[in-house]
Amino acid sequence: MMKHIELRQFILDLSSGSPAPGGGSVAALTGSLGGALLSMVGHLTEDKKNYEEVRGEMKSLVEEANEICSHLFNLINQDIQAFNDVMGAYKLPQETDEDREVRLQATQHALEKATQVPLETMKSAKRVLALSRTALLKGNKNALSDSAIAGQLGWCAIKCAYFNVLINLDSIKNDDFVKYAQGEAGAILKEADRMLEEVNRIVTERFSG
Repeated sequence: MMKHIELRQFILDLSSGSPAPGGGSVAALTGSLGGALLSMVGHLTEDKKNYEEVRGEMKSLVEEANEICSHLFNLINQDIQAFNDVMGAYKLPQETDEDREVRLQATQHALEKATQVPLETMKSAKRVLALSRTALLKGNKNALSDSAIAGQLGWCAIKCAYFNVLINLDSIKNDDFVKYAQGEAGAILKEADRMLEEVNRIVTERFSG
């Protein structure tokens, strides 16, 4: 499995007839890009004149943004692997009752793991959205649009990953897991929508101010 992703090759793979990489990897990449933008804003702020009071906060923002960015970047490959595991489970033999039971358990286990990846993407992308608020309020004014875009990317990653949670849940028979995942994903999305409204309000105020 790739440790590094060459963007052009990723896009070519995405546009091919292969189902992976797919939307889950795109969601993780989107969130990672938002984190990278926030790290950039922090760097453009921490050593600049007139931002001495927030230097420590911007250094912390850079550290957190880089950690989030790296984690989301790793989730790109994790999503590909999770999808491949699901497909591998579906290819197991079905000749006997025992075969069918083994296949059922394997597919259900793989589907649950595949659901955990976009859930993790949602959680990490929510941190991107939260940090964008800090960047908008305290970051370098010359990078205001970058802070704003980072927030939008964070929300977009959450929404996209949410769709991937839903499509996996449609095939999972474990009602307890479905209830748990629906609750987690729904709560994150609801909070993200509220956070996006706040970010958009700040963006409007800062651009018009």
